[in-house]
Amino acid sequence: GLGDNQCVQYESQSGNSLLVWSNGDNGDTSITGLSYSVGTGGASSWSPPLDVPSNGLDLGGKKIRHIEMASNPLTDEMILVASNEDAIEFALVWSGSSWGNQQLLHAKVSEDSMTDVNVAYES
Repeated sequence: GLGDNQCVQYESQSGNSLLVWSNGDNGDTSITGLSYSVGTGGASSWSPPLDVPSNGLDLGGKKIRHIEMASNPLTDEMILVASNEDAIEFALVWSGSSWGNQQLLHAKVSEDSMTDVNVAYES
């Protein structure tokens, strides 16, 4: 199975799969430290890996330690939530073709504030 720092989810309408993983690249503040690839045709063909943009979120330059995703049951939209080694938690929305609507959920409070993040759609 996949570990805490990688996740795969299927788009509800297209059936494409989205694989997101921690790439360990934490030195560039224009990216989140996450990479992704889209699988089509029942995941028999994968796009080249791309970086997930931060679009201005300051994530402290730490490695991602936990990722969760949920698919919208009515569209190809997904929500990704993640936390990093600095206990910063954030969310991004996958539209079916691009990332957007980045939100900081929890800024680092203390070394003891290491929580896992979860996400779900309600119908």
